[in-house]
Amino acid sequence: SSVNQSMYYDCMPPSYDIPPFFVASATLDLYIWDEMITQAGDGILLAYPVLRYYYEGQLVTLDQGGVYVSAEEGALLRTDLNLDPLGNYPVIGQGMYTDVVIGTQNKAATEADEVLGVSIVPLITPLLEGSNQARMAYMLEFDAAYYEAKVNHFANYTYPFPGSAFLNNRSSDVLDFCRLGLRGDILVADWDSPVKIAKLLRSAELFGNLTDELANSVVNAGYQTNVNGSQFVLQQFDFRDADSFYEHATQRLVAFLDATTTQGFSTLNESWHPDPSRLHPNGGTLRKALLFLRNDIYFYNSQMYPLPDGVSIDTVFSLDRYAPPTTQSCGADPSSVTAVPGKWSPSVLGDAFSPPGLKSEEYTNALNGSCSHRQSWVLPTEQNLRAFPGVRLVPYHFRLGPTGVYSGAEVQDFVYDSAEENWLYSPGTVEDPRFGVYPEIRIVTVHGADFLLPPSLTRLGGRLTLRFPSSLGFANLSAAVVTWSADQVSMNHTFVEVAGNATTIVAYFKRGNMPNENYGQASQMQVNVELSGGS
Repeated sequence: SSVNQSMYYDCMPPSYDIPPFFVASATLDLYIWDEMITQAGDGILLAYPVLRYYYEGQLVTLDQGGVYVSAEEGALLRTDLNLDPLGNYPVIGQGMYTDVVIGTQNKAATEADEVLGVSIVPLITPLLEGSNQARMAYMLEFDAAYYEAKVNHFANYTYPFPGSAFLNNRSSDVLDFCRLGLRGDILVADWDSPVKIAKLLRSAELFGNLTDELANSVVNAGYQTNVNGSQFVLQQFDFRDADSFYEHATQRLVAFLDATTTQGFSTLNESWHPDPSRLHPNGGTLRKALLFLRNDIYFYNSQMYPLPDGVSIDTVFSLDRYAPPTTQSCGADPSSVTAVPGKWSPSVLGDAFSPPGLKSEEYTNALNGSCSHRQSWVLPTEQNLRAFPGVRLVPYHFRLGPTGVYSGAEVQDFVYDSAEENWLYSPGTVEDPRFGVYPEIRIVTVHGADFLLPPSLTRLGGRLTLRFPSSLGFANLSAAVVTWSADQVSMNHTFVEVAGNATTIVAYFKRGNMPNENYGQASQMQVNVELSGGS
């Protein structure tokens, strides 16, 4: 047989007479090179055999019709771990208990006879900005000076509002948007302080003659009501008894400064001089203090929540290798551990370990009072996890470029490890001296690329291949850490091939029919490659 450029197979034997009742057969090997063929669904024309021969000088054609196949994919179960807002509530412990709702959809028409559930749960995760989830949130500095009468030109304010709320004698503060704009303040809603707001005519003699532009520059100034430039100031009354009235309360707005900017740092520096260790290497601003969320994971033992292999109900996976101070003995009532109250102290300028500002209340932690839990505390290292065959440690990357961070030297609470050639998280450098280094959290250099996957080209998934010449320094890619960030895409398998002068990353992915694809929008994918040795 031979194949021509038109993809027709010509199996015509040499011309000779075929004896009567002769039986012959031909076998063709068919290869599908076009991946779109197997994503087309039912009734795919795979081959169309036609037999032609001459009988008594006449051409005879036998057309038996095409050979059709149906392309079906195994059951594709897509799911997200959605936080149930009705099941997110405080517990007796340093954190929150979160009820997780798992909604699963089968994106293929075939059945799933055996289903293996795999949960990827972050033990540590960056706290992201709500309006831009490509950016990490970082700490702002409380503008303690604004709450002093010599700065706000009105009165000394306190937090929280003192005493009980009385109908005719309520504590309050005043937000002068022009003054706040002059200082470069950012207003933040305090959800634990309900207030009733009222507008007061702004007196130039009392507050100074400032411009509308300053008032309109305040971030979140319009959170509670419309801002009327320099005409009004906003008074916030303590309204903790709002449930006794037929009207709503709103959240108290509190003034903070972004001291990683020149204006915010200049305002902060007028009243409080930060510790030199917090200063940016270039001077003139503070280093960013990135915010993280830590999750301690333990399990229920029930039919609804089967335990992973090797895990008991006493097992707790946590990054916290530094136990909080407690005098509690084994067997004591966990609720007897004293909680740490919050504070808000503009009258105390503070020091390097206790800057002026807010400190949220810490609940007591029932897990810390359980000796069985403390004895079963598992630090997630490769060595420790060998005892749990159903648990794997998975690293991931989060890019800091959109947050404006390009070096560990620009970030607070990280120390440089010369052996690893990267920056390790160590909050004890400023926040609390009892903490040390958390080696799982590090700032490293990665190589990254972004892709858009249009549904017209990747209907149900496919293969993505990245090739790197060894001359670019990717010869040691086999020892690299490769991670993916994807939206509406499921990464199935990734492997690295090293052959000759080229290194190749091959990744297989699947996807379902998501709502935005109905409008022709592409899915997003990021790949991050961290080479060994900190290079």
